[in-house]
Amino acid sequence: MTFKNTLSQLRQYAIKKGIDYSLDRLTPIFARYGNPHLNCPPVIHVAGTNGKGSVVAFSKSILMEAGYSVGTFTSPHLNCYTERIAINETPISPDDFVSLFEKLKESHQDGMTEFETLTLMAFMYFADKKPDFCIFEVGLGGRLDATTICKPAVTVITSISKDHEQFLGHTLHDIASEKAGIIKTGVPIITSTTQPADPLHVIKQTAETKHAPFLAIPPLSELPKNMSLQGDFQCINASLAMKAVDLIAPIHDQTLVKKGLLNARHWGRMMTLSTPQSTLII
Repeated sequence: MTFKNTLSQLRQYAIKKGIDYSLDRLTPIFARYGNPHLNCPPVIHVAGTNGKGSVVAFSKSILMEAGYSVGTFTSPHLNCYTERIAINETPISPDDFVSLFEKLKESHQDGMTEFETLTLMAFMYFADKKPDFCIFEVGLGGRLDATTICKPAVTVITSISKDHEQFLGHTLHDIASEKAGIIKTGVPIITSTTQPADPLHVIKQTAETKHAPFLAIPPLSELPKNMSLQGDFQCINASLAMKAVDLIAPIHDQTLVKKGLLNARHWGRMMTLSTPQSTLII
């Protein structure tokens, strides 16, 4: 199968199968392929409404500055599906992408959606390539998202507001309950002290029920100057990323942490590009 044909088939999955907000099918399918999610390096699992991509970008950049290799699974992509599965910001090659997709031929008959297929491909890729750490961004909600099959080392829930109400509910309490579904027994859960009161209560209560260490982190008072990711709200996202990294790979040289914050990139999200003739904000 060519790369072009693979992308075409994935797009058809998105059109014909849409979103199947359920995990019931995934356990036996993942088992068929050797449970790659159980053979991955330590995972940071990130859910939330706003800031997921920034937390992923900050966490990845800090770890990379410290010399670690980092696999990331993110969505959506800007230009190509391969961007979603990357190691050290280098997307999976088209050949590897096609090879993984073809290995899943048997599962194509099981009604796998586009996102579920990509999630399984990411776990298979990282289980094979063995980066030092992985970061998985939730696609939708948390409790029933395909990425929640992972066994994370730490979980992060960013700022919660109303989103995807047709799937997650119409109140912040309901939405927070779905996002808090990523919390695993005994696994630390990080969120911000700036979280709205109702979601903060839901997250804390879920953590207590699952005996998961609960960490509410205040935002940074300020950010390094000349950061690529701009906006006061990034004080929240940077603090969450710094704590997540500290829990899985403590970095004692704070110059590396600062450099990681400075060098973090999240293309298309409030970035300023300057030329001698003009300034463009994307």
